[in-house]
Amino acid sequence: MFIKHNHIKSVSLYLIMSMLILLLIGAKSCVNRSDNKIKIGSSNNNTFIINSPSTLTGTAISYSQINLLWQDNSNNEDGFEIWRSINGLTYTLIATLISNENSYSESGLTPYNTYYYRICAFNTVGDRSAYSNEITIVVKLFWIDIAVGTDYSLGITTDGNVWAFGLNDLAQLGLGIGDTINRNTPSLIQIDLDGNPFANVISVIGTDNHSIARKSNGTLWGWGANGSGQLGTGDTDSSDSPFPVTNTIFAGTDRDWSLISTGIGYTIALKTNRTLWGWGSNDQLQLGITDWINRLTPSQIDADSDWSKISCGMLHVLALKTNRTLWGWGANMFGTLGNDDLGYTYPGLVNNDSDWSMISAGRWHSLALKDNGTLWGWGIGINGELGLGDTVGFYINTPTQVGTSSDWLNITGGSYYSMALKTNRTLWGFGTNATYQLGLGDAVSRTAPTQIGFESDWIIVRTGGIDRDYFASIGQVDDTIGHSLGLKSNGSLWVWGYNKYGQLGLGDTINRSTPTVLGE
Repeated sequence: MFIKHNHIKSVSLYLIMSMLILLLIGAKSCVNRSDNKIKIGSSNNNTFIINSPSTLTGTAISYSQINLLWQDNSNNEDGFEIWRSINGLTYTLIATLISNENSYSESGLTPYNTYYYRICAFNTVGDRSAYSNEITIVVKLFWIDIAVGTDYSLGITTDGNVWAFGLNDLAQLGLGIGDTINRNTPSLIQIDLDGNPFANVISVIGTDNHSIARKSNGTLWGWGANGSGQLGTGDTDSSDSPFPVTNTIFAGTDRDWSLISTGIGYTIALKTNRTLWGWGSNDQLQLGITDWINRLTPSQIDADSDWSKISCGMLHVLALKTNRTLWGWGANMFGTLGNDDLGYTYPGLVNNDSDWSMISAGRWHSLALKDNGTLWGWGIGINGELGLGDTVGFYINTPTQVGTSSDWLNITGGSYYSMALKTNRTLWGFGTNATYQLGLGDAVSRTAPTQIGFESDWIIVRTGGIDRDYFASIGQVDDTIGHSLGLKSNGSLWVWGYNKYGQLGLGDTINRSTPTVLGE
């Protein structure tokens, strides 16, 4: 018994010693990391203190992607967990980083949604830090160009995608086969008529019911109504998705377009060789071609190759040449071409000046800037859209200077109202204001340029037209209805005015009396 007892005792001591050795080895393996960092914490239960990350920040870099960045405050971690919420209450683990990275990028997000983020550090033992600070990010669209049609709007984001919102009864939003549903928030034009992704767009323009876009490869694409051939596709079939403008004179689709402008049922465009082309309705000789015949594909306007800028009104066109002379053609019953004639049948000089720098044809009025920064107007002025300080009777038929300021930068004429930017990037408006299209907080028309707000970061402004759907149904047209869009230098889009069809993109049909940012 004694020998047996001693043997048991020896075995017990051996087991105890073995367990102590294993514990020491285990403890050592937890303390020593593969990156030679030493964990600082409690060693008796293998739990280590991990400092939480801090100064978490997030930036939306596109309409669907955000970048996160944080401060790593501990040498005890083996990685980070990224947690996200869509309501600020319930969080979901979306990513685990097994590295020493302190940044993360997430894509595939939904524009104008709000996302909440927080992160924590962890180690392979199973320890986790407290959460970092929580951040909130609204994923926005960053805009580079905008266009205003009759009761609808278009915009291009930095990735070359086109978004559309507002009236869509004639597929002017270009959202796909059979889609004539109005939108009150921006909707992505995803594919062209052949089912290919519609991207790489650098400029877009809208009018009464058709839209034209230009891609980075120099091609033109159109969608919407086409009863007069205004899409330039060789027929009069409307298109509910983007379709290439085709010139049958040359093989295939032209890739040398540089500028586009649209009027009611027609389109005018410039090529890189500075030749001028038009297609669509020619019932008022708005194509600058003397035969009164509509064109279903681009047709050259005269033989000159020195055109530099174009702008279409409802039925009249303004254009500049490289020598800075101003030309016009089309309907002229209200002095829109700056002379007493009834209308040009081909491009003709507005006057003999050769210092014009910018033009904009409104519905029935015209605006232009000179090299010295002065602003000039002519045509209908009954609503103050010429900015001359009064309603100038019914119209004025020669270019007349607006005030004495010489710091105008950009102009745009709408339906009986006008908007302009100054060199200090302030925004100004004048003319009819029945549906708040001037953005001044009231519905009072202005007969002279009036500053809108106090911001000085505007870069683009666009003006709109009539409520075609409603007034056509009662046999009337009210040109005093309109909406406006503006871009700021930070890529944000601002909207105001008439919103019956959701053309402001704010998710409702409520008019706005002052510029309101889209998506915040």
